[in-house]
Amino acid sequence: MENRLGQQAVIYIGPQIERLLGWSQDSWKSIADWASRIHQGDRENIVNFCPEALLLGFMFDISERKKTEEQLLQLQKQLEEYSYKDGLTDVANRRMFDRVLEQEWLEAKRNQQPLSVIMNQKRSWNL
Repeated sequence: MENRLGQQAVIYIGPQIERLLGWSQDSWKSIADWASRIHQGDRENIVNFCPEALLLGFMFDISERKKTEEQLLQLQKQLEEYSYKDGLTDVANRRMFDRVLEQEWLEAKRNQQPLSVIMNQKRSWNL
């Protein structure tokens, strides 16, 4: 493997390498330096997969993007929870009723059990 890689020079390593992996830009002199940093169990397969003449790779710090995606997922979940409640009374709304009814219907059907629904509407607007 070392002979195959020889001393082919690394042309460019971005500055993010130190922050992401802990190796300075200056520590990457040859392709052999790159290969030596690959996990030993994966090294031979990866090096043999790469063409001799060219090795091109990109590395980006996506930690901020992932953090934003996680926040977005939390906000979507919160929005979904809000959509199941009346904003004034904080009581489950028709959308929640439809969702629960469908779940219970499928459960009753799967277990071959009857399903009863009792509905009561009470309006008390004391202004």
